[in-house]
Amino acid sequence: MMVNSFIKSRAFLSIIQMKKKYYFLLLLFSQLLWSQNPKEYDHCKTNQCRILASYKLSKSYLESDDIPSSQQWLNKTKELYPLNKTDTLVCSIHNLQSELFYYMGLFQFGADEAEKAIEKSIQIKDSLLTVDAYFFLGINQFELKKYELSQKSLQQSLHHYPKIWNKKRISNSIDKEYIYNNLAQVKLKINQQDAALRFNRLAYQLAKAKDSKRGIPNAEQTFGEIYLAKNELDSSRIYFEKSVQSALKSDYYDIALVNYGFLSTLSPENLETTLQYYKEGINLIQQKTINAFFRRFFYELTLQSFQKNGATQKVIEVQHKIIQIDNEGRLNANTYIQDISEQYVNNEKKLLTAENEKFRRQRNITILLVISALLCIAVMTLGIVNIRRKNKEKHRQEIIRLESLLDGQEKERKRIAEELHDGLNGDLSAIKYRLSGLEDTGLHLEDRENLVKTIDLIDNACTQVRRISHNLMPSSILDFGLVETVNQYCSKINSSHPLELDFQYFGDPATLPKKSETVIYRIIQELINNIIKHSQATTALVQMNFHENELFITVEDNGVGFDVKNAKNGLGLKNIESRIQLLKAGLEIDSSDKGTSFQINIDLNSIPK
Repeated sequence: MMVNSFIKSRAFLSIIQMKKKYYFLLLLFSQLLWSQNPKEYDHCKTNQCRILASYKLSKSYLESDDIPSSQQWLNKTKELYPLNKTDTLVCSIHNLQSELFYYMGLFQFGADEAEKAIEKSIQIKDSLLTVDAYFFLGINQFELKKYELSQKSLQQSLHHYPKIWNKKRISNSIDKEYIYNNLAQVKLKINQQDAALRFNRLAYQLAKAKDSKRGIPNAEQTFGEIYLAKNELDSSRIYFEKSVQSALKSDYYDIALVNYGFLSTLSPENLETTLQYYKEGINLIQQKTINAFFRRFFYELTLQSFQKNGATQKVIEVQHKIIQIDNEGRLNANTYIQDISEQYVNNEKKLLTAENEKFRRQRNITILLVISALLCIAVMTLGIVNIRRKNKEKHRQEIIRLESLLDGQEKERKRIAEELHDGLNGDLSAIKYRLSGLEDTGLHLEDRENLVKTIDLIDNACTQVRRISHNLMPSSILDFGLVETVNQYCSKINSSHPLELDFQYFGDPATLPKKSETVIYRIIQELINNIIKHSQATTALVQMNFHENELFITVEDNGVGFDVKNAKNGLGLKNIESRIQLLKAGLEIDSSDKGTSFQINIDLNSIPK
């Protein structure tokens, strides 16, 4: 469901100051809106299938506001999958647990889970999971009344939002409009109404651009709250009424109901108007299924209005409805919090026990290894020192040789490119000019057609010469840098070959020496040429990820693959490995009949200046 459940309560939580946590737990016992299929789990034959099925069921129950079932299936996932790992699934589990704790009113637990997700998602360099984790941390901090920390966490969520990302994930990620909307709520809470308006406008623009069925009425309602705080009642009324229309159009009756409550507060002295909105809300409650949390919020708002205009009978009626809702949830609330807390503590104890056992085994192994190592170190030290000296000198000489070889290659490429561009291309242009002069000399029709075809052939030859010249020495590296040059090259491949080549980059491109950028470009160019010539691929991907002081490059395709061991003797792969060695980079190759992947890791601090 992504964030739909808590987004629908997000705009309201900033107004209500709950005195008892069980109000949040009223969400747990609402009627399910969507159906789940646990048979999917029962049909699993492998542990991996059960892990994914239980996780998906937990997400599905959360979407329908069935928090107990969602927690039950998440616990099942935790039983099957150890949380002491650091991978995408573990980060997703922490994020989902943080969201569940948010709904239960266990905000400190929710913040703790989000912080675990942040730490692990940063370790695996997954920016989208980091976005989610900072978002969940921010909304839990908001409910803990840590507004400055909440604002910083939501801003971090925006900061980590990638420009380009792969949408195929185990679960959906937070959309930007919800981050902006929650920042607006924080700004409203700390009495910065203008800033709240600015952030909510961004949320509204994104929601309308995506035609977000929930995001649009949600942002319109937030506008109403902001103008209500600014005491601009006419503007507030306009947006609450717009939100009602948008919500009813998209079948989000909970938002419409609360809007009726807000509208009743705008004219508390006018009993007739208050009764009108109250009746609209009552009709909606009677006709649609709306969970207890939002019904109670509606009654609280109308209660304030009836109290102000002295409608004693209606005050008693509404108070009775509030008490009735509270009684429905109070009996189970405390027990449920205790059960969840106990499960959470037990899970933490299991993790701690596992870590202690792991530490004990590692300690015993370490003691044995240290004893063995001490016996060997004295004997090996002198030998290692001598070997390192020899290897260091050999490596230095190899680097010098590679630099000289690659510099020579680039100079020769430049010379040939210049000769092609200035020499052959100029000659072809002169020939075309001379031939073009023959068109008006009274040639026969057949000769004239042959002349036109000849001129076209010369134009094609000029185009090919320019392309070859550019590939030999691309000037765009000097003018635009590495990322744009690779992007242009991929675009040219797409326009001239049937291969579907996708280029992506993440992060802020680092400024590198032009010599190093040229070497990196040659590596990517060689890999793409190999894909075109040998792989029989239909699609390929070039991805560059700048993260702190590292550059991660991925080049992969869906071709027939090759034998990596035998191919290492080939000239093309040797050229690539030579350039990798010059950059002091790492290279991993994975190839099968389903495709090939090259992973290159470059430490930007180690690149020769």
